[in-house]
Amino acid sequence: MLHSHPIGAEAAERSEPASRDVARPPAFAYPSPAAVLADGRLSRSERLRVLERWVEDIVDREIAAVEAPAAAEASPADAALLRDVSAAITAVEDSAPAPHGIVARVWQALKRN
Repeated sequence: MLHSHPIGAEAAERSEPASRDVARPPAFAYPSPAAVLADGRLSRSERLRVLERWVEDIVDREIAAVEAPAAAEASPADAALLRDVSAAITAVEDSAPAPHGIVARVWQALKRN
């Protein structure tokens, strides 16, 4: 699965709902893994889903390069991107999920005291 990576204003100026971004290949919706982390529209689970999809896309390209070297070439940039995506996944997994409902109200009350 080969596709181009949008860079700069094109990716940064998207105005589609976050749920659409989760369904699209990450490289088309975000210029970098850091942009996924910075997208406040995404829930913790959506961030993980986008980042995990990015890993799948990189692995698909690597497999294609091994199976048909003339048709596809493994990119050295993919190794760096994979490190960035892995670091972003770790950051999401290490972050505490936001409390909801009654837990959120109690948490907010405790933080104020």
